[in-house]
Amino acid sequence: MRSPWIPNHLQDAGGKISPRSFLKLFSLAAGRRLEKFSVLDLDEDKLLEPSDLQGALVDTSNDRISELAEEYPWLEPLKRSLNGLKVPVEAEIFMNKLQQTHWIQQPPTSKPEEVMEYLRQPN
Repeated sequence: MRSPWIPNHLQDAGGKISPRSFLKLFSLAAGRRLEKFSVLDLDEDKLLEPSDLQGALVDTSNDRISELAEEYPWLEPLKRSLNGLKVPVEAEIFMNKLQQTHWIQQPPTSKPEEVMEYLRQPN
């Protein structure tokens, strides 16, 4: 039975996985394995240990967050506004946080309802 661990940890809220993140996870895990590689420790049925993937996942996730921050710089002020909220959050509270956000760069629309709808889209 295959484990969905890797997809579960790499997919976004819409269930999509960025190919770059998928490849980066295995590249970083392989790099970790090579750092401590020994022919004596080479297991005949696997090239990577689960711990290699777990460690690489943190770096992969941080890199993806950085990529998204570059792609959508207007999200940073919203992230600060939403800090500390528990998910799921009531729509009224979310809308209030949107209205109180001090935007450095304007979001795709200036209407809070439309910003919320934009964020809900799977793209």
